[in-house]
Amino acid sequence: MKYSTTPSADGPAGTQVRTSGHADAPRGVSAVQALWLGALGLGALAVALVAGGVLAPSPASLLAAIVFYGGVVWAVAVAAPAGAFGWPNIVTLLRAVITVGLIGHVAESALTGYRPDLLGAWLVALLAAAAILLDGLDGWIARRFRRETAFGARFDMEIDALLILALSVLAVVLDKAGWFALAIGGMRYAFVVAGWLVPALAGPLPPSLRRKTVCVVQGVTLVLLAMPVVVPPASEALAVAALALLGYSFLVDILWRLRLARREARAT
Repeated sequence: MKYSTTPSADGPAGTQVRTSGHADAPRGVSAVQALWLGALGLGALAVALVAGGVLAPSPASLLAAIVFYGGVVWAVAVAAPAGAFGWPNIVTLLRAVITVGLIGHVAESALTGYRPDLLGAWLVALLAAAAILLDGLDGWIARRFRRETAFGARFDMEIDALLILALSVLAVVLDKAGWFALAIGGMRYAFVVAGWLVPALAGPLPPSLRRKTVCVVQGVTLVLLAMPVVVPPASEALAVAALALLGYSFLVDILWRLRLARREARAT
């Protein structure tokens, strides 16, 4: 998982910017066309999830999927540059479709108490794993074609954050961990808000292998928690360890930002 180091988008658990951009795309595939294809893909995924027992066709899952995909459509429509959407962004959009499908499942489970059968539970875990694995593909394509852009980086980062948040909620809904696990997905958003309130925390962060490693650990841990074979107390211990590591990473970067702000203030 990668997070931007821009003041408005950063969190200490994120890595330095990986700017997935507009590599050579199929001719004529604009952002609008890609979003329509994504909507069709989401519909196909919903049908597959219902057939697989992951979703029950209820207003809860349908409304959640519509609302969150609508948010993706709005964000892309506002921020995407004109021209071809680009293969890296198409891959990120695929990850967005999978993430929105998982959000529908999470909403269904949280609001109605619905639980899929064993096969359906494994399908959820496999979808989560696929979304995380695809995170490396869009970046590779962007670097391969040298078409990295700020929009691609931000798009990728926001889908990363949304996926982690959804999987954190799923871990709590499935009783794999206590409410504290919500902090795994919520800490990045909390840091963004903190940056609005405390300007010293809103600056960019330097590249960090630690930050990259912590991001990978969060994603892998949450996928493991989604697997039916990982149950308490092992699942709870994994969540505690992941959250502790994430908190440590945030603390290191918060202290670094505060020290830098003090040095800059003394220099002026």
